[in-house]
Amino acid sequence: MCSVVPGPGSSQSTERRLAAAGVKPEWGRMLMELDLLQKIKIEQGGKHFIARTPVTGDVGRVFQAVGIALPPTMRRSCRSRRLIAPPTST
Repeated sequence: MCSVVPGPGSSQSTERRLAAAGVKPEWGRMLMELDLLQKIKIEQGGKHFIARTPVTGDVGRVFQAVGIALPPTMRRSCRSRRLIAPPTST
């Protein structure tokens, strides 16, 4: 379970941050919305990308309130950035 999602036994710091931001999500629905987040790996023309589904409901506001940045919806994978060394002669 993600420690960002307050509930019974959650950190008071998280609860304070949410209250300061005016965010009062319904936690059962919030957990369902978190389950909708998906990561997808894509390869196109030798380039590798990672996409994620858009956030729904209160998910984005909760992450923002507690200071966690979600990754962009589309980004290049580290795998695409690797340099392949040319073959060496022996």
